This record gives sequence, structure tokens and C-alpha cells, in this order.
Amino acid sequence: MNTLKLKERYLSIYSVMLVVILMLSQINDSTLLISVLFIGTALLLFNPLFMLPVFLISSLGNNFFAYDGVSISRIVGFMLIVGCLMTQIREGTLIKKRMVLTLLVFLIYSFISSTFSITGSFYSFVGFSQILIIVFFLGQFRNVDLNNLSWMIITASSITIILFLFWFKENFIELSVQRLSVSEGSSINRLATMFAQLIAIVFAGLFISGKSKLTNIIFVSIMLLGLSMIVLTGTRSALIAIIVSIVIITFYYLKKFTMRIAIYLPLIFLLGYLFVNQIEQLDSSLLERFTVDKLQDDGGSGRLNNWKTLVPKTIEDGLFFGFGFGAENSYYIANLNGLRYSAHNFLIDMFIQMGLTGLILFLTYFYSLAKKLVKSIDNPHILVPVMILLTGVLNGVGETVFLEKFFWNGIALGWLYLNNVPNTFKMSKQTYKREAHEPV
Repeated sequence: MNTLKLKERYLSIYSVMLVVILMLSQINDSTLLISVLFIGTALLLFNPLFMLPVFLISSLGNNFFAYDGVSISRIVGFMLIVGCLMTQIREGTLIKKRMVLTLLVFLIYSFISSTFSITGSFYSFVGFSQILIIVFFLGQFRNVDLNNLSWMIITASSITIILFLFWFKENFIELSVQRLSVSEGSSINRLATMFAQLIAIVFAGLFISGKSKLTNIIFVSIMLLGLSMIVLTGTRSALIAIIVSIVIITFYYLKKFTMRIAIYLPLIFLLGYLFVNQIEQLDSSLLERFTVDKLQDDGGSGRLNNWKTLVPKTIEDGLFFGFGFGAENSYYIANLNGLRYSAHNFLIDMFIQMGLTGLILFLTYFYSLAKKLVKSIDNPHILVPVMILLTGVLNGVGETVFLEKFFWNGIALGWLYLNNVPNTFKMSKQTYKREAHEPV
């Protein structure tokens, strides 16, 4: 093993350990561990890509991964930006002008929309600006070892699910009689969304690991643990999103790798049966939330009623430019109309905030990225950003995801992966096959 590979291996282990420290700092509510986390992350300023696992995981839980009221992902994100800038200057990487112009348009549009918004708030704009800068910098990296990066992210996600299980085991006594949550003030839906995203990343690992049966059995087991925790949260949109995403990708790959996938089906069915059998022993009132009758009765926790109210209101008073960029404007309009919540829908939230102009602008960008990802989907590493985005979009049917960090992190990873797929550097199929199935 050459010196460069050895360095990457040690940095990968170090990167995953930062995620462990992140989780332990929250489990034990330890200021000391948070300080260690920040110092440890700062040591990666000259290797910013190794900050990605801790940044991605912390971004999934802004309302419970926090220090003194400030999101940990915001602090780590700032260090990631500084590290990327230093790398950009040091290596003299050529800037993609088209990406600069595109993101600059988004920045200007969101600023103008915030300026003339119904609340006059710039809160969402500030957070969105940081996200856009990260999307830009990650899109500039070249010659990245995707195999190493993918395994770092997948390993970190797997460990996070296991540690969350430990967290709940230590802090909750009667899980079966209440919806699973981290604390009284934290969002249950956000927690379920986090689990869905973590499972999505682990699922990508099934295809990246290739023929490693033991690794795939471990991944399937971790996924089932994650699914059980989503069920315990009682959140339907996250559960539906991750299951549908898994089904879509499985059927796509089933056409190309029938035997590779079919060999694991008996195991999946067995573990699935045991999983369902255990879930059925939980409190029946929690499971009733997942029945069709319950969904029809409450209209998706009132979402259908909100859509019927907010869409006509937006057409009437904000058809072209909406009521202003940011979730705070959506909630303000909802409250004015006597509603407790906003639309909680990917497209409708965008429409309320930015009208038709913003909706068309952003959807055009999303479509251009999606088209490129679909063309490269035969490369299993691409499944990491694809699963993040696909699960996010499907979850967006019943949740607000448009301005969530995890969604834009998926976009940033999408560009990073697309710019470094083997075909970009005319990498031989033999080399790709060997690296794609060699875990870090």
C-alpha cells in the first residue's frame, strides 16, 4: 500500500471517529466532547473532504445536534467552507463558470425574495447562502477516490443508526406507548427523516459492497433497525419515502444484476418477517397511524386541508413571486389563514414562497442534475447522492424538505460524484471493478 493510500485510510478512520464523538456528545450532553469534535474537525482543514461524514450526519438533525442554541452543522459547515477554499487556492483548481453563474442566480433571487417577503426575514437566506457555497466548492473537486468517500459516508451512517438505538435504549423506558423522540422540544418528523436518510445511504452500500455477503447481511440488519425506529416515531411520510426509494432502485438493478440481488431475497424476507412480527407487538394506537383508514380520517395530519387553503391563497395574492423565500414566510401565511402548520409539501412550499418564477427556476436546476445522475446510475457509487435525493423528494410529499440541509447536501454530493465517476477520467473497467468492491 503506497503512502497516499495509507494516509487516506487513517484519515477515513479518523473521519468516522468524529461522527462517533458527535453522537456521544449528544447522548451524554457533553460540552467537553463537543469541544473535542470542533477541534478534531478543524484539524482536517487541509483535507476538507474528510469532514463530510460529520457534516452530513450533523446536518440531518439541526434541532438536536446543537451547541448552545447553534446548529453543529453550521459550525462544521463553516470549517468545511474554509478548508475547501484553502484547497482551491493551494491546488489552483479551475472554477466552473457555469456553476458559479447558476448558484449566483439562486443567491440573488433568494436575497431579493427575502427582501420583499411578507415577514422581511433573512433567516432562511443566511442558512441557504452557506449551503450554496458548499455546493459550489464540492462541485469543484476532481480526482476524488469515490470508493473511499462512499465507504466513509456509509460506515458513518451505519454507526449512527446503531448509536441512536443505544441512545434510545438508555433514555426511553416505555417506547411502545409514545412516539419516539429525542426530547420534548425536538421534531419527531425530523427525527424520522434523519433515519430515512441514514437508511438510504446504508442501502447504497449494498450495491457498492458487491459480493461481500457478510457486509450485506450487516447492512440489511442495520436498515431494519433503522426502519423499526421510523415506525416507533409514527411518521408515515418518512417510512413510505424510504420503502418506495428502496423498491425503485431494487427493481432497476434487478434488471441488470438479477442473480446478485435475488440471492439475498430469502434473507430479506426472513428478516422482514421477524421485523414485522416484533412491530406487531407494539402499542396498537401507534400502529394505527399507518393504516389507510387513519390516513383518510386525518387527511395526512391536516395536510390536505392546508393545501386546499394555501394554494388558492397563493394563486390569488402571490402567483408569480410568492410570499417570500424561507419557511418563516410559509408559516406566517398559514397562521394568517388560521392554520397551525404550513403546506408540508415539496412543491407547494416552493410555490408559496417563490411563486411560479421560483418554482420553474429551481425545478429546472433539479431536473438538469437528476438527468445527469440517471445517466450515471450504473456506477453504484452514484447511489449515495441518488438515494439521498430520491428519499428526500418522496418524503417531500408530506414534509418540508426544499430548504433542508440534507436535500442540498445530496445536490452537493451529486455534483461531486458526477465530476469524479470513473468515466470522467477514462478509468478502465477492470480498475473500477477492483476498487468498487474493496472496502476501506
